[in-house]
Amino acid sequence: MLEYKLLLILVSGLSSMGQICLKASARRRNGMMKSLFDIRFLTGIALFISCPPLSIIAARHVDFSILYIMTALGFAFVMLFSKLILGE
Repeated sequence: MLEYKLLLILVSGLSSMGQICLKASARRRNGMMKSLFDIRFLTGIALFISCPPLSIIAARHVDFSILYIMTALGFAFVMLFSKLILGE
C-alpha cells in the first residue's frame, strides 16, 4: 500500500512539473509551429500523458480519501516548482 501512496505523490509531482514546463514554453514568444516543437512544450505534454495511467494503477490499491489528498499535493508542488524553477 505504501508503494501506491508514493506512486500518487510521484504522479502529483510529474503533473506539476508538466504544468511548469507548459508555462515555461508559453513564456517564449515564438511562432505557432516553433512553439509546437519546443522541448518544454513536448516535455509538458509527455508528462501529462504519463500521469493518468499511473494514477489509475495507484487508484486501484488506495482508498479514495487518500487519493484525493495525494492529488491535492499537486497545488503545493506547483507553488514550489514555480518558485524554484520560474522564480515566481
